[in-house]
Amino acid sequence: MDFSALRTQVIDLLQREGRVAYRALKLQFQLDEDTLEALKDDLIYAKRLAADEDSRVLVWTGRAAPPAPGHRAGGCARCHSTKRALCGSEQSGIAPRRYVILSPFTS
Repeated sequence: MDFSALRTQVIDLLQREGRVAYRALKLQFQLDEDTLEALKDDLIYAKRLAADEDSRVLVWTGRAAPPAPGHRAGGCARCHSTKRALCGSEQSGIAPRRYVILSPFTS
């Protein structure tokens, strides 16, 4: 089996299972260490479809979309969050809430 066919099968497996141990991948597809490392590099770094967990498990993260406008490499430009889960406004398209505090002491 060529590398492209292997990658397609592993992607299908990850989409179904969500998480697969590296040892299970080696057994199921009869992978040597070099092929497993190439597969990890391709899925984790090149394609950004998976993440490594504790150097033992490959975790499906889904199709990587191109960065949305307003995003910097470090996170959302609006809130400077490095975790998108903390800043949902860029995903929902909802503008952030603004609060006005009125004080009786202003002139």
